[in-house]
Amino acid sequence: MKKLMIIFTLLLFSTLASATTVNFNFDTTQNSTQENPGIIYTESIVLQIQTTQRVRCRYSTSTETSFDFMTGFFDDNLETIHKKTLTDLSTDVHRYFVRCRNVSDLSNPLEGRNELEAIFTTSNLISAMDISIVGIETEEDALNSGKHEINLITSKIPSTTPTLTYSYDGIIYNPITLYGSGTNWKGYLMISESTGEKIGSFKFEATDIEGRTGTNIREGNTFIVDTKAPSSISSLEAIGEYKQIRLEWVFPENEDIETINIYKSTDPNVGYTDFYKSIDGTEEDYVDTDVTSGKTYYYKIAPEDSAGNIADLSREITATSRTDNKTSTTGLSPYLMGTVDAALTELALLEKDALQAQTTLNNFNEPETAHLKTLGLFDSLESTKSEITALKKEIENYKLQDLTSEILNSRLASSRIKINIIKKKIPDTITSTSSNRKEIEPTEESLRIALIEYFSELTPSLIDKSVKESQTLIEEHSVKIQSQIDIFEITFLDGTRQSKSLIQHYIDSTLEKSEDKTIILKIPASIPIESLKIKNIDYTEGGTGLIRFGADTKEITYIIDTKLDPASINEINVAPLKIAEDKPFFTGHFLSNIPGTGSMGMTTLIVLACSLVVYLTLMRKRQKNSTVMSFIEKAEEVKYLKKIGQEEKAEELYNVLKSDYLRLNQNQKSKVFEEVKHLSTGT
Repeated sequence: MKKLMIIFTLLLFSTLASATTVNFNFDTTQNSTQENPGIIYTESIVLQIQTTQRVRCRYSTSTETSFDFMTGFFDDNLETIHKKTLTDLSTDVHRYFVRCRNVSDLSNPLEGRNELEAIFTTSNLISAMDISIVGIETEEDALNSGKHEINLITSKIPSTTPTLTYSYDGIIYNPITLYGSGTNWKGYLMISESTGEKIGSFKFEATDIEGRTGTNIREGNTFIVDTKAPSSISSLEAIGEYKQIRLEWVFPENEDIETINIYKSTDPNVGYTDFYKSIDGTEEDYVDTDVTSGKTYYYKIAPEDSAGNIADLSREITATSRTDNKTSTTGLSPYLMGTVDAALTELALLEKDALQAQTTLNNFNEPETAHLKTLGLFDSLESTKSEITALKKEIENYKLQDLTSEILNSRLASSRIKINIIKKKIPDTITSTSSNRKEIEPTEESLRIALIEYFSELTPSLIDKSVKESQTLIEEHSVKIQSQIDIFEITFLDGTRQSKSLIQHYIDSTLEKSEDKTIILKIPASIPIESLKIKNIDYTEGGTGLIRFGADTKEITYIIDTKLDPASINEINVAPLKIAEDKPFFTGHFLSNIPGTGSMGMTTLIVLACSLVVYLTLMRKRQKNSTVMSFIEKAEEVKYLKKIGQEEKAEELYNVLKSDYLRLNQNQKSKVFEEVKHLSTGT
């Protein structure tokens, strides 16, 4: 039986493979019109022209085009065999006109006068012509959190509602409910605020009225999600001027800012409901002329990114529009200038310390420099530069304002708080205290633990099967895992100390991303993970200390803000897994032969032709078992064997049933259908 099934499969695949080549014989001494019989169910074919003479051929999609003006060239022009791969063919009747010249006389205009008209018909699988998201104009536009309408256009009218799902990791797909008819469908994509910055992809499936299923997406198969709001602006000032109020601020560095939203009120405690106006995101000041002289106004501002995410509101600033237009004002009283200069001197020293800290970071060797960048010290130090610049500008502005000693001291006290915060970000000394590197060898026990803890819904039998398949996966793909832990002690300018543990797992394998393959990271309870920061972009958390990564992940990096024991790396479990399938005895392929699933196409005819070979071979041996009663009795026996745990015998008998089913006529198949359905549902 197994040999016959293998022969059956080979015949099927060889027939399907040959169907992609469309062959025409061309006698170049005369005109010819030839049509390939039947319908070709594919979007790409190899057009093959066989000639009786040694010639060079060209083609065109319009008739009566001379050889010299034909722009179509064959990929393989082998004198008597000429091949051209044609892709993205639409469902249509296609006509290609071929002319050839003798290879020994290619420049002779009298050669190549005869024409072959090659005709063939293709019928493509149903596909998603376009998936578009309302409000998104280009592929670079990002979606923020909320409800987004999706429009789907199919290439054909499906027999049932298409299936559309989406994923952020290519492994776990979430369904989108579709509504519509014909070739136009729509649904809604829900994005939560916690999604962050990710790239999503769609998966499509639909069946046409001929019963053929297509999964291809031509346009719009990916989308960008950004629910991460920009940082709020902390450095800003309001200055009262004659008949206007000037607002000034400094941007956080490396932020995607599309617009600046200004919120304004004549009362304190400004909120989002006090929205005033939006200005271009590149501006760093705004002059508000919509004010009444002598009146006090309160402001807050918030940057908004291109995805529509709005940052937290800034601190509240206030100013009063002046009633006079004196140009001789001296600003701050001279006796208070020294107080401002002292604060500026302190800032200058802080700026010098920041430059010295950057020099210290750059003096580490290459591996340690890479680690310090991963810890975020370079980025943190870079951000302090803009904070110092903004604070310097803020304090210098005090000299231009007519402030009392009390108000100035209050503002400088606020500035000193900011200085202390900046000092907490500038490292004074950095020490690498310890390091440990070890090769991890996944054991049967470690694989089983990862499966049980992350995939709690799996049955014991499926866990056993998954463990075996995971071990085979590791061996076949030469999976090797190196783990390393590096511990750093950092002292900052304000005197505070902090320990950071950097853990990296390097995965060397030939694994590719797949729905049934994954890598599970299990951090034991003995390691505190309250401050865990994962540096990878694509991952899914499955519980405390459980993180899932794609099978193609080559490096896992994370930081814990505490000093770990270097030996703790031995307790961390990195498990490459293959999740076994829970296959029902009667599969969807078996049930797809039930009458009434749609009209038969070319592929079905091929299957029936191959099935006929099996039928003729087995008819004599199993003539008595081809009746409906015999089939039902065997089906019941399969159920009984499965119930008492004799899986191998049940599987063997099931294979016999599959062959028996092929030999039933349509009437008999209809009679046993309920029994097949009954068994497949396990009721």
